[in-house]
Amino acid sequence: MAAAAAVAAAEPPPAMPQAAGAGGPAARRDFYWLRSFLAGGIAGCCAKTTVAPLDRVKVLLQAHNHHYKHLGVFSALRAVPQKEGYLGLYKGNGAMMIRIFPYGAIQFMAFEHYKTLITTKLGVSGHVHRLMAGSMAGMTAVICTYPLDMVRVRLAFQVKGEHTYTGIIHAFKTIYAKEGGFLGFYRGLMPTILGMAPYAGVSFFTFGTLKSVGLSHAPTLLGRPSSDNPNVLVLKTHINLLCGGVAGAIAQTISYPFDVTRRRMQLGTVLPEFEKCLFQKKKVEASFSKAVLSRGTDNRYLVLAVNIVQNEEGNHEKHLIITASQSLECKELCILRNDWCSVRVEPGDIIHLEGDCISDTWIIDEDFGYLILYPDMLISGTSIASSIRCMRRAVLSETFKSSDPATRQMLIGTVLHEVFQKAISDSFAPEKLQELAFQTVQEIRHLKEMYRLNLNQDEIKQEVKEYLPSFSKWAGDFMHKHTSTDFPQMQLSLPSDGSNGNSTCHIEVINSLDIEESIWSPRFGLKGKIDVTVGVKIHRGCKTKYKIMPLELKTGKESNSIEHRSQLVLYTLLSQERRADPEAGLLLYLKTGQMYPVPANHLDKRELLRLRNQMAFSLFHRINKSATGEEKTKLAPLPQIIEEQQTCKYCSQLGNCALYSRAVEQQMDDSSVPTSMQPKIKEETQHLKLTHLEYFSLWCLMLTLESQSKHNKKNYQTIWLTPASDMNLSGLPESTLFRLDQEEKHCDIDTPLGNLSKLMENTYASQKLRDLIIDFREPQFISYLSSVLPHDAKDTVACILKGLNKPQRQAMKKVLLSKDYTLIVGMPGTGKTTTICTLVRILYACGFSVLLTSYTHSAVDNILLKLAKFKIGFLRLGQTQKVHPDIQKFTEEDICRSKSIRSLALLEELYNSQ
Repeated sequence: MAAAAAVAAAEPPPAMPQAAGAGGPAARRDFYWLRSFLAGGIAGCCAKTTVAPLDRVKVLLQAHNHHYKHLGVFSALRAVPQKEGYLGLYKGNGAMMIRIFPYGAIQFMAFEHYKTLITTKLGVSGHVHRLMAGSMAGMTAVICTYPLDMVRVRLAFQVKGEHTYTGIIHAFKTIYAKEGGFLGFYRGLMPTILGMAPYAGVSFFTFGTLKSVGLSHAPTLLGRPSSDNPNVLVLKTHINLLCGGVAGAIAQTISYPFDVTRRRMQLGTVLPEFEKCLFQKKKVEASFSKAVLSRGTDNRYLVLAVNIVQNEEGNHEKHLIITASQSLECKELCILRNDWCSVRVEPGDIIHLEGDCISDTWIIDEDFGYLILYPDMLISGTSIASSIRCMRRAVLSETFKSSDPATRQMLIGTVLHEVFQKAISDSFAPEKLQELAFQTVQEIRHLKEMYRLNLNQDEIKQEVKEYLPSFSKWAGDFMHKHTSTDFPQMQLSLPSDGSNGNSTCHIEVINSLDIEESIWSPRFGLKGKIDVTVGVKIHRGCKTKYKIMPLELKTGKESNSIEHRSQLVLYTLLSQERRADPEAGLLLYLKTGQMYPVPANHLDKRELLRLRNQMAFSLFHRINKSATGEEKTKLAPLPQIIEEQQTCKYCSQLGNCALYSRAVEQQMDDSSVPTSMQPKIKEETQHLKLTHLEYFSLWCLMLTLESQSKHNKKNYQTIWLTPASDMNLSGLPESTLFRLDQEEKHCDIDTPLGNLSKLMENTYASQKLRDLIIDFREPQFISYLSSVLPHDAKDTVACILKGLNKPQRQAMKKVLLSKDYTLIVGMPGTGKTTTICTLVRILYACGFSVLLTSYTHSAVDNILLKLAKFKIGFLRLGQTQKVHPDIQKFTEEDICRSKSIRSLALLEELYNSQ
């Protein structure tokens, strides 16, 4: 704009008096305004085209375009052609030309009018009248052409491949339709006017002053006779340009803050910050519509705003504006200090606060208080403890829950837990322990697991038996002694004892209060099952303190690791939902009988809750959604891959980690994979094609979206946050049936995600499924039915087929010839159930073993009810309570109970007989 202003400021001098006539002053004045209009417009267009690359870069840098915001002026001038071609430097120049011609012309003409008006009406002349006339002319031109400037800036800010507007007309239509009609074109007008007044005024004033001074002191060096009047001196062309440039630079520097403000306001709705604010606004509205906000012990606050401020010591704090009021009127302040400042909390989030609120202000720092993010998302203590070494593994374990393989060690651990839990309520005598161990190993659910893992029952018994002496040793050390000094001496300092207390003590386990105590803690956002809840006496000198503590059992190596200790610390928080703070827990390694007391101090609880918040944020933000809907919804990246070969080597989620990295994260522009892990990721996924990776990414996204949709419809927090006074059931009829276990098991998408993970494994079965499901390989069929159908079954099969119509018989034949799969499609009422029932009868007659599955229990039972009439033997799998009453006698559970199956051999015999 400096060059344009300089040219526009070069006002033509008044002509000297001449004789009247065709070529006299009157005729010249008739064409003066036309000449002025054309001169100003053409000069402005030439000037703006010349500086268009710099103007484009200025717009990109002023508004912090994410592609160029890290660059300087010259770096951006090089980067724009590389990314968008050389024409990219002139993006928006068309709209600029349409605007600048009338802008320059209007400014030039308005200056003359305002200057004459000020001189004649106000009697002001000299520098002052030029300053006033220039300011008024600039504001007039801006107001008249501002919509064109708005469109020009929007087009200049666009980057190749991310176009919101396809052209000038489209930009006009879009802004008018989406941003408030005609007023949308005047966004940022006020700072523009405030900036243009000093800009235009200073430019005209400076140019006029430089011109006057130059012609007064060096008329020969700087001036030349005017072409209109040789008796009048004007500046030489190059001096005129130099004065205009200096005037423009000074004016631009003075008004530049206004220019930056104008650009940010003009681009407000297309800036990333606006999308984020819009998304957060929608998030606040969505959260408010379904949130149960409250104060008190189980408080729930809605975050309205988040600000980073610097305190008097120069440290940064995060200030949250929060409310527990449904009307959003009563607002409070939460100040996060020290490491709590790193908590990733956003407007619209629901939080729970622990601590004291003084004068409507919460202060959470390293010494006092906790913040729980998304407290209604209950995360197990085991998952949080595992996140200490690798947050990514913990998030993957929560996402692909059913993909963790069952192992021999897990089965033995489960059996040992049960034996100990039974013994602590009964006796740790060696003979009793052996009896309990053998009874536990013979339970049908453990036999089924042995069958699935192809294990030997006697070997399992022997391995369990090796642990039993340690059980007796532990009981002898910590239970049923005569005096307190007979118990082992241990080191345990409880937080309530203070820092000066003696940590040496003797611990006595009195009794067990609960086994596998399942606790949900919406206060701390935790859930878990405490192996054993025990009553404990802590003997310290002549004083004894009674505590109820969690006792955690471990069957693996005695490590007293940070993961094991952290799990216990989290269980102390869980225990506070039921009873007083235990302040510590007990960690027992069953293989050696060694027990460690684990104090739960504030530091440990604080850091574990911060880990829990980090994990909750990753699980909550599994999807990246665009606020405006213009970008595709996509999966969010997981926490960063760590560079610890030993940890990764034995990670149960290694396959899913590599799969997600290659299928999802490596498709993002800003993905980063540690160099040392790239070979491992390639090794784990090299068997997969690009189509397989795309399939995984697509269905992982779809299942996650479905899960979030279901979760949004179910407001679990009403279970624990609705006051009892609001749940008055007295008005309901006595015959009302209450479903108390409705939320007992919510599978959600765990099974489909687990199946998706298994589909990508490097096994023969998974490879075959990928060929059929993803690569659409056509199913294969055997050529001749005689090669499938046993000779002695032909008459039976023929008899069965008599009751079918032609399409049903064709379906039967296709299934019998199939090597892979056969899809049978039929409208309701066309006999699909009858067809499937007949198909099972034929396969049974041919000596095949048939697995019948369905999405619902009732669909399976409907077919089994028909098969039962034909005396077809079958074994009904699944939970007995969900099976049709007439089919329950065929369930695995009922048959095992009736036949008193207590060995793996008998179970195998049962399976083989069906």
